[in-house]
Amino acid sequence: MKFQRKIRQVGESLLIGLSLCVIPLLSRRMVVSFSKWVANLAFCHPNRLKRMALANLDLAFPQMSAEEKECIAKESFCTFALMIIDLFWFGRFTAERVAKYVKLDSSFDLYFEQNPVILITGHIGNWEVLGLSLGLQGNDPCTSVAMPLINPFADRVLNRFRVLTGLNVVPRQGAVRTIMKILKEGGKVALLMDQNTLPDAGGEFVEFFGLPVPVSKTVSALSEHTSAHIVYVFCTADSDGVYAAKAYEGCLDGDKSVQALTACLEAEIRRNPGKWLWMYKRWRYIPDGYSEDKYPYYSERWEAKKV
Repeated sequence: MKFQRKIRQVGESLLIGLSLCVIPLLSRRMVVSFSKWVANLAFCHPNRLKRMALANLDLAFPQMSAEEKECIAKESFCTFALMIIDLFWFGRFTAERVAKYVKLDSSFDLYFEQNPVILITGHIGNWEVLGLSLGLQGNDPCTSVAMPLINPFADRVLNRFRVLTGLNVVPRQGAVRTIMKILKEGGKVALLMDQNTLPDAGGEFVEFFGLPVPVSKTVSALSEHTSAHIVYVFCTADSDGVYAAKAYEGCLDGDKSVQALTACLEAEIRRNPGKWLWMYKRWRYIPDGYSEDKYPYYSERWEAKKV
């Protein structure tokens, strides 16, 4: 098993190295076309990710037709493919390309004019390119939390991309103390809200598309202890590969609970369902009192995970 993993990592590293050399040389139109081709190729054949995406869409939109769900899933594949390819494309001529292809609207005044700030988003659109854009605004640097990738080479490449424009990155393990200090000093941090964080790891189950999922309590706790503003941000691309980024604060109406934060994310996904990463085991854990029939095929009882 370890040998097979090593071989796979070597192959991944070679592909990443080739992408670093070739993709930055492409025009924007070629990048968009290539991402659609990759996504269509992946989507046209039965695979684990496609099955997972459709199962999640069955849960989230039970009244929607199979054809509509297929269209959303296909768009989600395109969104993710463009995000991955853009990790390489924006890695060269970064300032010029971000200025031309990532547009921040006036709603970001909320982010730039307030301190301290907790910037939150989900796996929707391109959160990595958004980080680049914020770093180029000449304001206080933002700090994000990242989970290390299994492939060390891929992890180094991704983190090199993240810090190109001044974003600070700290590892997930032990990050709470670091970001608490940053916020108390009036700084800015960025966090993802749609990851499976179980109660024994600092999360709680809240409703998401009608069923409980585990969500981290970190954002709510940090805001309460530091009086930091919470600003939701989303960055999505149009058909030409131009990103539009928007910030929201009013959607919370003063409620900073985990459920309120999750409801804001759900509302954005409902507005732009094809921009969210449906190929993720978001409903992986089933809490007490809920039937397995309501959850996707990949779900498992959380009781087995209790320590």
